[in-house]
Amino acid sequence: MKNVALIGCGRMGVFTSENVKMYAPDCWLPLSHIDAAIAHPDLNVIALADKNSEILRKATEYSGITTVYSDLESLVSNHVIDVLCVATRTPGRADLIKKAYELDITAIHAEKPLCNTAKELKMLTEMLKHDNHYFTWGAIRRYMQAYLQALEMVNSGDYGKLREINVKFGSASLFWTHAHAFDLLLFGAGARHLVYVQAQLK
Repeated sequence: MKNVALIGCGRMGVFTSENVKMYAPDCWLPLSHIDAAIAHPDLNVIALADKNSEILRKATEYSGITTVYSDLESLVSNHVIDVLCVATRTPGRADLIKKAYELDITAIHAEKPLCNTAKELKMLTEMLKHDNHYFTWGAIRRYMQAYLQALEMVNSGDYGKLREINVKFGSASLFWTHAHAFDLLLFGAGARHLVYVQAQLK
């Protein structure tokens, strides 16, 4: 059993929107970090953290997790954390991830976008190269059964050779929804040689 803590108790951290619950495919759920962690048999959620005390109060009511903190340092000084979920707002997220690594948290799942600048991305890229650290981020559809099954069908060869991967997510922010599009393209392509990439942007 691994101890999990969540920092950032807003929409993606705790409160999945009602529209998503109503209209999203079943394979997307559970979506929030807390719902997914609580549902996993090998994870034990031990604490929540958020700067906003009112959001913390609501998150406690929703999840039943009563151990709460206002910052990462206080959380880590009181608990051994095996996995940290980071679902804060994007500004400051890169520094928070860096701080978590410096506090010797070696497994992190962070929300997307990871950061706000190329400088922050370069810092994270260098830091995440270490073999003794584990890092995942919010583009998680490649782990959902529907996408795994689709790729298995493609790889079977029963339908011929893969010639094109077409991902359409409609109009949305480039670094928000379309992080999923890019990740699914990479997931589907795998080790195949890419001939061209095309996108329609407004």
